[in-house]
Amino acid sequence: MAILEQKQGSGSNAFFPQLADQKGDIPAGVFKAKILEVKDMFKVSRTKYQSTETELVDLTCFLLGFRDQANQPYMIATKPMRISGNVKSALMLFLTNLLGKAPQMGWDYAAVRGMECMITVLHIPKNDGSGVYANITAVMPLMVGNSSTPPPAAPAAAAPVAAPAAAPAAQQVAAAYDDSTMPF
Repeated sequence: MAILEQKQGSGSNAFFPQLADQKGDIPAGVFKAKILEVKDMFKVSRTKYQSTETELVDLTCFLLGFRDQANQPYMIATKPMRISGNVKSALMLFLTNLLGKAPQMGWDYAAVRGMECMITVLHIPKNDGSGVYANITAVMPLMVGNSSTPPPAAPAAAAPVAAPAAAPAAQQVAAAYDDSTMPF
């Protein structure tokens, strides 16, 4: 008996099903974007690279929101990335490009939720030749002075440096995202 099943972890929609409802094609270009959500999936079964064997892996995916020149809102997700701290892994490359420096081990990368960045979106042909799909091919931090949020104030010379507090902006973004509004 053959049973059709949706393959888990095979694309962004496994992480963010609401992307399937997005109307219109995602435009190609360079855009200012905001990270709306970070989602992890654990013990996802997938086929090993260039093999017929399957393996259980932990994956993560980032959902970003941006507006085009006509102020039309769009959401796009990264490809699922294996959760790995290896310097050559897709996740480490993404985070290094996003932050402008390598992240420290033990850091919770979900802290990037609410962060603004620049992304490059390209249209990539599908392997089966049935069309194209939008793909984030580059990510980088905003240039100084490009953020809609004011830069943090420099600490006074005599004042001790305190540990950073949880950003309320990230909570507002998450709350706005839950209400299905586009906060970007």
